[in-house]
Amino acid sequence: MSQPDFNPFDPISAAMGAMHGQNLLAAKDARIKKLEEQCLILEHKITAIKIICESSHESLLNELKEYNESN
Repeated sequence: MSQPDFNPFDPISAAMGAMHGQNLLAAKDARIKKLEEQCLILEHKITAIKIICESSHESLLNELKEYNESN
């Protein structure tokens, strides 16, 4: 984002500059919070996928073992 031109010697311009800086910080904080939330969701999904894969792997091994024992 480009910063608007503010005259530091103009009190209104200085106030607008300060507000603009605060808005940029608030936007940055909001983006960080959103990314943290998305990261947490991805971590939960990865954990669920790992559990599914481990369970499927164990089931497959049991099925193979039963098949080999019956033949």
